[in-house]
Amino acid sequence: MNAFIRVTLVLGLTFLLPAFAFAATRVVDDDGAQCAGAPFTTITAALAAANATGDTIQVCDGTYAEGTIFVTKEVVIDGVNRDATFVNVVASGAYGFHVQADNVTISDLVIQQVGAGITSSAGIRYDLPTSLDNDVVSNVIIRDFLGGSARGINIETTVNDLTITNTTFSNNLYNWQQSQLAQGLTLKSAG
Repeated sequence: MNAFIRVTLVLGLTFLLPAFAFAATRVVDDDGAQCAGAPFTTITAALAAANATGDTIQVCDGTYAEGTIFVTKEVVIDGVNRDATFVNVVASGAYGFHVQADNVTISDLVIQQVGAGITSSAGIRYDLPTSLDNDVVSNVIIRDFLGGSARGINIETTVNDLTITNTTFSNNLYNWQQSQLAQGLTLKSAG
């Protein structure tokens, strides 16, 4: 193979690798009991270590009370067992997840408000100065957001193509608030 073709091939592959080769799965376990050897004990720490696009945050069974979890990268946040993976909101003005990125999937976990006297909280808040595209909530339970202006999902920015599939809203003051445009909002049930 001549030198020109070899250099062109190497350079071409070098530019493709960042898009495909570095997606990783970051495993989180709150107490190290369910997923032995998990390098992270909080979802926030796993998100901080994640690449800008393409990583999966695998959340093992447990209880995660981290305050607001900011999601600023294009990731999949996936609970191992929906009925045993809990994200607890324990303070007023806090959100389970504050999504500020496109292409975010949150799946297979329970987001719940825990404690009395908590106000102005939400399970998931979508908020960014411009707009968000192609986000997914799947197989999630959002429950017990009761105080003040609490909401299951709070949309505070333009959201394009938000898909909510097989998600249960239970015992919330408001299941969701949409104060901005939501184009392509799709709600699907199982089956």
